[in-house]
Amino acid sequence: STPAYTLFPYTTLFRSGSVKGNVAAKAVDVKDSGLIAGNITSEELLTEGKIKGKIKATSVNLKLTSSTDTHMVSNTLVVETGATLLGKFKIGA
Repeated sequence: STPAYTLFPYTTLFRSGSVKGNVAAKAVDVKDSGLIAGNITSEELLTEGKIKGKIKATSVNLKLTSSTDTHMVSNTLVVETGATLLGKFKIGA
């Protein structure tokens, strides 16, 4: 089974390595060398790295170097020019 990485509600997760499993944290920050292969539940998600899995977040910010393959539900989405984005999206309330 897929391991779950559940953190305290006021914790920020910074990843420069890889995580295979689901992540839940108040804020998630994936660095440019980072990879999350699993579902993410968070208030704030900022990524410069790779994500492959479902995203449920209040706000998502995809930086220039990011590559995201997802089914995303978010209130807001910011995508920088150069970011790679693939999947299904539901943005807004």
